[in-house]
Amino acid sequence: MVYNLVIDADSLLYQCCYRHQYIGFALEDFNEDDRVIEYNWTKTKTKCNYELAYMDFVGAIYSMKSKIYGQFDLQKADSIEFEIIFSPKHTFRHDLTSTYKANRKGTDIVGIPELKVLVQSRLGATEVPLMEADDIVITRAHEKENVIIACIDKDIFKHSPVHCFNYLKWEWIAPSTEEEIEQQYWIQAIMGDSTDGIKGVKGVGIKGAEKLVCDVFEPLTYEKYVSLFESEDEAILSMRLVRLDQYKKGELILWNY
Repeated sequence: MVYNLVIDADSLLYQCCYRHQYIGFALEDFNEDDRVIEYNWTKTKTKCNYELAYMDFVGAIYSMKSKIYGQFDLQKADSIEFEIIFSPKHTFRHDLTSTYKANRKGTDIVGIPELKVLVQSRLGATEVPLMEADDIVITRAHEKENVIIACIDKDIFKHSPVHCFNYLKWEWIAPSTEEEIEQQYWIQAIMGDSTDGIKGVKGVGIKGAEKLVCDVFEPLTYEKYVSLFESEDEAILSMRLVRLDQYKKGELILWNY
C-alpha cells in the first residue's frame, strides 16, 4: 500500500532557516564628548547557511516518514510518497478583502526565499497560484487515498478528515468527523480571527460562537447566521475566508450556502 504524506511546509522553511542564522553585530550609533566614546551595538541576522538548513529540512521529512511507519505499523511492502506544499505570497483571500493578514509583521529571519528555491529545485514542491498550503493539504485529504498531513496549523487540525502530524510538537492529531469539521467552519466564521484580519461577528468570541453553533435545542440556521452580521455579504465573506475546502478538482469554487 502507498501512503501519501502531504506537508504544509511553510513553517518548516521558517524553522530550518531560524536554526541556521549567522548572527552579526552592527554599529547602530555612537556618542562622543571630550573624554568618552560610547558605542551602541545591536545584534543582526546577517545570512543563513542554506545547505545546513536544507539538510535540516530533508532530515525533518525523513523523520516524519519514520514516525508514520511506527504509528501505523507499516510493513516492508508499504511505501510513503511525500508532497511538499508551499503557499504563494498572494492568495485568493487577499483578493476578497484588503484586511486579510494585513496586520502581520514581516520576519527578520534571513534566507527563507532562497531555501524555498533550493527545496523546489532538489526535491520538487507544489505551489498552486492563489491557494495557501492549508487549502491544498485539505484538498489532498479529500481527493486522494491514504493521506497523512504534516503541519503545525491548528486550523488544519480542526478541519482534517485524516490523521495529522504536528511537526512542531512532534505529536499526532486524530481526524475530525464531517460534522465536527462543518461545525468548526461555522464557529470560525462567527468568531473571526484577528491575527488573519477576519472580522467575524463583533463581540462574539469562541464561547459565544460555540454556543450558537452547537446548541441542540436551537440549531443555527443560515438565516440566523446571516442576522448576526451587518449584511449577508459580510456573512458570506467570513465563511469564504475561513473555509479550507474550496479548491476542488483543480478549481477554486467559493462557498455559497
